[in-house]
Amino acid sequence: MNDILTVKIIEIADASRNASTKLARKNGMSSSITKFLGSPLSFGMDNLWGKNTGAATAAERAERPFKPELESTTKNSFDGSGSTIRRDKFIATVSVRVVDVYPNGNMFIKGKKEVTINNEKQYIWLSGFVRPEDVSFDNVVLSSAIADAKISISGKGVIADKQAPGFGHRIFDWVWPF
Repeated sequence: MNDILTVKIIEIADASRNASTKLARKNGMSSSITKFLGSPLSFGMDNLWGKNTGAATAAERAERPFKPELESTTKNSFDGSGSTIRRDKFIATVSVRVVDVYPNGNMFIKGKKEVTINNEKQYIWLSGFVRPEDVSFDNVVLSSAIADAKISISGKGVIADKQAPGFGHRIFDWVWPF
């Protein structure tokens, strides 16, 4: 325990993804009442809600008695697409400590590194499990040989600040539902 290993981080990720969705729906409904508790459908009312208002006589209106009807039509459509392409390359060297050694010889390693260049701080954190046979004769292990590897890089400074949205913008995005 507490031995020092050097980890050569060589991580290259290349991913792309495309998605396309197209949906359409059309519904129609027509309904009418043919009987209502045994009573006539006109309910004794001719010309309800302006039906056949141009009729001159009651006889003409009687040809078009009140008939309760319901008609509805809906139409929905959606067309969406998106794509993303991401290419990352991360190369670094970090010295880590052996935090724990298990009975089978595997080691849990953990380490961090801080580099400052032009008042811009860069932090690298690394942890994971290493087999003894993956460690070279000069105590170097490749990041690709680390199981459950957690490698994180972040920065602090003027450049990192300018790459993030402002405080007000983040609040607006959080509050605004659309």
